[in-house]
Amino acid sequence: MFANEPQFEAPRFDWWRGATTSSSTVFAVEDRVTIAPGFWLEPGVAVVLGRATNRSVDLRRWALLPQIAGVWDLEARGGPVVRGGIHDRVNLDLPGFAAHAQGEPFYRQCRFNEATNRFTATAPG
Repeated sequence: MFANEPQFEAPRFDWWRGATTSSSTVFAVEDRVTIAPGFWLEPGVAVVLGRATNRSVDLRRWALLPQIAGVWDLEARGGPVVRGGIHDRVNLDLPGFAAHAQGEPFYRQCRFNEATNRFTATAPG
């Protein structure tokens, strides 16, 4: 990296700095509903909130995910059970998108020639 006006100050070299801050929160609610002795359903819903920010973007996303499960107690007295369910999982990969939007470090070469006091098409050797 170089100073904007090399005629008046020496080049300044520094590290490229980039940072992304992200958060993800899951709120879930489910409850057991008894249908018959030894058989019950467990409906539920989850809300997933995500956010990622850096100097280029501020991403905020959310998802609503339903779920349901069923449990059958084969003997109806606390013995072996059969359980099945269906639900979705989600991964809000916002930090990945934010890092992509931030870009990569850039490198420039100052094409100022001190001998001629002008910018030239090729950098001085």
